[in-house]
Amino acid sequence: LEELIEWLQGNGITEVIIHNASFDMRFLRGRSARFNLVGCEFDFINVTDSMKLARELIKKGKFMTYKTGNGQACVKQEAIAETLGVTYGEGGAHSAIEDVLVLKQIYTKMIAMR
Repeated sequence: LEELIEWLQGNGITEVIIHNASFDMRFLRGRSARFNLVGCEFDFINVTDSMKLARELIKKGKFMTYKTGNGQACVKQEAIAETLGVTYGEGGAHSAIEDVLVLKQIYTKMIAMR
C-alpha cells in the first residue's frame, strides 16, 4: 500500500476511475488502518465510480443490461461491457490489466451517453 501511494503521488495522480469504488476504497482504507500505515489514507485521490454512472444511465434508459434474480439491472463490469460491445482479451474478467482496459472503454462510452 505504501508503494501504491508513492506511485500515485510520484506520478501526480489525483483522480482515478474505479468500478464499484466503495468496495475497493473500503478495502484499501481498511488495510491501511489494520497495518497502521501512516499516510495511506488515500484522501488525496478523487474517485469516480463507474458503477454509479452505469446506474444513472440505466435509470435514464440509456442502456440496459440483463436482469439479476431480484429484477434489477446487473451493474457488474462484465455485464456492462457485454451490453456496450466491449470484449475482454485473453486474461478475461478479473485480470487486473484486462479490467483496466475494459473499464477505460466502457467509461468512455458511458460518458458519451450522458
